[in-house]
Formats: sequence, structure tokens, C-alpha cells
Amino acid sequence: MVRSLSGGDRSTELLYLFAFPNREQKRYNFQVTTLRYEIVPARPEDAEAIGNLRAESWDEQYGSLPGLDADWIEKQVARITSDASREQRTDAIAESSRPGARNFWRVARLAPDQTIVGFVDARRLDEGRQELHSIHVAAGYRSHGIGQALMNTAHIWFDPHAPVFLDVARDNHRALDFYMRSSNDYHPTGYIYTYEQLGMMRMQREARV
Repeated sequence: MVRSLSGGDRSTELLYLFAFPNREQKRYNFQVTTLRYEIVPARPEDAEAIGNLRAESWDEQYGSLPGLDADWIEKQVARITSDASREQRTDAIAESSRPGARNFWRVARLAPDQTIVGFVDARRLDEGRQELHSIHVAAGYRSHGIGQALMNTAHIWFDPHAPVFLDVARDNHRALDFYMRSSNDYHPTGYIYTYEQLGMMRMQREARV
């Protein structure tokens, strides 16, 4: 695999080289795939696409967990994609562009068609608390560094003098591995709870300074 990075903070180019052996002829054929994307501020009109990505996340990550009712998952997906939820996201994204905003939205857009393939939603709460509320990358675009790039932008936005917390399903092992990797450095706090049918746990990243 060969990886090429270009374009500074806003654009990333990933070049992957895959080898497909042709055993009869004892040679290799090669296919080159290039993925270009930008991490940019979300726009209010992105609210629907972000909702669809979040619904995909619920359906994919939680639909396969043991003990969860399929009808309950469908109810959550319907809530996330409802008009009311979309309007709330639209307002929050619009607010995030104002000076001193307490929420932060970034999206990963493919170049050149601008399709949104990932997003991150971070928040500053009362009493100096900071939350990574949600992050998701579309299934076909993972393992390209998009999730980490989104996470990095949120970490830059957070106040480094204060810790950051997030809540995650206890059985969502892929997410747990991502949050606990050294570049993110979140660790369980010991606080667990149940959100309706979903067993949750809290994780925290300590202040950086």
C-alpha cells in the first residue's frame, strides 16, 4: 500500500495500490484508486445528509448488538431523520459559524462532487464541560483516515485546559478501539448507564495542558 498526502489541512489524497495475482500467467495486475476529500465546516443545508449518516450509524452499529429490539432501532432511526431533528441540526450548524459558538460541526466532503461521507459534532457545555457528541464515517469510506481527521479537528477546537468526555455503547467494540487509540486517548471513567435499551459507558480524554 502506498499513501500520498497533499493539500495541507483541508484536503487529503489517499493513493492505494492493490495487487491481483494472475496465477496462470504468473504475473500481477494492478489497480490504482485515489480518494480525495476535504474536512470543512458544515453548512445548514448539510443537516439532512448528516442525519442520514447518523441514522446509518445507528442502524449498522447498534442493529447487530445483542438484546436490542429491531423495532426500537427503527424508531431511533425515524427520530434522527425526522423533520424536527433536521431542523434542530440546521439551527445548531448555523449557530456553529458564529463567534464564540458552543458547538462545532465539520464534514468530510469528497472532491470534486462534494458528497458528504463523514461528520463530527462537538459541544461546549455548562461549567466548562466538553463533549464529543457524535462522529461517523460512511461504511464505504473507512480505513482512509477520515475519522481520525475529523477527530483531530474537534480536538483542536476543544479547550486544551479541560477534559473532553463522550458516551458510547459498551458493546460497540470498533468505536471503543478507535477512541482508545493513542492518537485519541479516551479512557473509561467507570460511569455506565442505560439509554432505553442500550447499555452505555462514559469515556474521557484528559486535559492536554
